[in-house]
Amino acid sequence: MLWWLVDHANVVYVLLGFVALVLAVRWWQTRRRAYAIAAGVTAVLIGLVFLLTLLIVTDRQRLVLTVQEMARALDERKLDKFFEHVSPSFRLSAMDAKAFRAYAEDQLRRFDVKAFRAWGIRPGAVSRADKGQVEFMFQVEGDWVHQPPPMRCEAEFAFENGRWLLRGFELFQVGKVDRFELPR
Repeated sequence: MLWWLVDHANVVYVLLGFVALVLAVRWWQTRRRAYAIAAGVTAVLIGLVFLLTLLIVTDRQRLVLTVQEMARALDERKLDKFFEHVSPSFRLSAMDAKAFRAYAEDQLRRFDVKAFRAWGIRPGAVSRADKGQVEFMFQVEGDWVHQPPPMRCEAEFAFENGRWLLRGFELFQVGKVDRFELPR
């Protein structure tokens, strides 16, 4: 239950804020002490939810942090750090985790990748028993004849050994529905 409150804190703030506003207006109109106390309790609840958002890190937040760490590792060209977040059971077309690492090393070197940026990271369905899904946009800058456009990534993570690890992903060019195949 606490994870829901933290993941949906903005909804809770709006609802409790509306309740506090209604109670404050009723107190102003009637000057009844009960309305003032109820408005105060509601304000305390808003503060409590805020404290929970500072203290609790949910699985959805962990997935966002993992994607940010992976993007930072690629931007810094630190593949060891990137592959700490890749599952041994990773699959992408015919590539396993080892083949994907060799592919990534080759692409970074061949195209002299200068920058990797990820943004708009949005976690989807999250279940430790099943999987975690994350969608985000990214842009890669390197020495290509034609700079590739921003891409959308739909990544799937698995909760293994107490942390979220990348199990696979699909890429899509922005504005297109067909899956993008990695160039060889």
